[in-house]
Amino acid sequence: MTKKKIGPIALALVMVAAIVSLRNFPFCAQYGLSSIFYLGLASLTFFIPTAQITLELSTTFPGTGGTYHWVKQAYGSETAFLTLWLGWLGTITWFPAILIFSAAMAYAVIEPIIPGLHFSTYFAFFFIIIFFWGTTLINLRGMNVSAVYGGICVVVGTILPGILIICLGIFWMAFSQKTQIDFGIRSLIPALDIDNIAIFSAVLLSFSGAELVSFHVNDTENPEKTYRKSLFLATILIMLIYVLGTLSVIVIVPNGEINLSSGVLQSFMHFFAELNMNWAVPMIAFALLLGSLAGINSWIVGPAKGMLAVADDSLLPNMFRKVNGKDVPYILLMLQAIVGTILSLFVFLLAENNDEFLWVLTALAFQFLSIQYIIIFLAAMKLRRKFPEILRPYRVRFIGFKCIIAIVACAITFIITFLPPKSFTTLSFGVYSSSLLAAMIIFVLPVVFLIKNKRRLLLS
Repeated sequence: MTKKKIGPIALALVMVAAIVSLRNFPFCAQYGLSSIFYLGLASLTFFIPTAQITLELSTTFPGTGGTYHWVKQAYGSETAFLTLWLGWLGTITWFPAILIFSAAMAYAVIEPIIPGLHFSTYFAFFFIIIFFWGTTLINLRGMNVSAVYGGICVVVGTILPGILIICLGIFWMAFSQKTQIDFGIRSLIPALDIDNIAIFSAVLLSFSGAELVSFHVNDTENPEKTYRKSLFLATILIMLIYVLGTLSVIVIVPNGEINLSSGVLQSFMHFFAELNMNWAVPMIAFALLLGSLAGINSWIVGPAKGMLAVADDSLLPNMFRKVNGKDVPYILLMLQAIVGTILSLFVFLLAENNDEFLWVLTALAFQFLSIQYIIIFLAAMKLRRKFPEILRPYRVRFIGFKCIIAIVACAITFIITFLPPKSFTTLSFGVYSSSLLAAMIIFVLPVVFLIKNKRRLLLS
């Protein structure tokens, strides 16, 4: 039986699901109208270069493993393993962060049914564990089940609510006397204080994930043509949703009241309260819950497939090569869920509230991912020099310049993630920065051990 291939629209939806999360609107909304500047800066210095560079790498070096395969061609399997490991850690760290948003949505759905239920860090933690493992089990059933589930969720839970909140924002500006921001020219100019600089790392992180489509290269027909169309469509959708969606949150919710874990829902709640339609809040919350789970679904198999390529190169013990009847690396998926659970418990014990919990995870995720991206950009430049004769179906113009811009953006934001924004955390600079550094070291040590002991581990 011929396996059905993924088309450009489906692939674009995969990219939208992987990159766009309505939970990122509150991060961007912290800037007020100047969020337009920061979103544009993140797009020009990171998203567009990353999307173009990974498109060239995907179509020129379409081997199994995505980022692992590219870096291996440039620097060898050990550096490639480190790169993929960092991306895998960033993904695992990101899972609990988006599930905090999901927990807030789930609470809004359940609370009318079970009055008096208290939304707390405990509620968020147990929700994270249940849904993390539930989504893992769904993905064990194979890519077909996962793709159907993810496609429905991204349309119902991301695109439609995104369009709705944008329409509500336009309606609010046109007919309400309670617009929360000043649209003067001065409001567009960002204030360069420590909090704003620190939050920019979250804005940049909100555009990560373009490379995820590389894991589906073997599931597409005519990859270069399919990727080109899907990238164009996804870019338009992503920028429209982020810019207009963020502005909608800003005009409806007072800046001092925006909550990181439920800022989007707050916008709907403010609007529906004006129209005496509070009954619609649980339905919107349910749709947003589906959207966030679509994001989790998009990320959960891809990195594990990359790690399977590492196992095939004998850099992981042989047991990690095992796949089930649906060709899913089930041991790697289970390991992913276990590590995510441990990390959630660690941050749960450290944080005092859900916003702090969410911010620490976001900062840690970007630290892992920024190093991964830097290595990928360096590999892209080296591959141009190392294999100049290879036909590149999609060729990035001025690739060296774009790689350097993206590297600088990642390096600067990596440094500023060590600055604790007072808006989200009560931790001192010493405790906050040392905790992030300790977590990075602890989670990177296993890959160092595996690389140094790879020959002995092959027998296991």
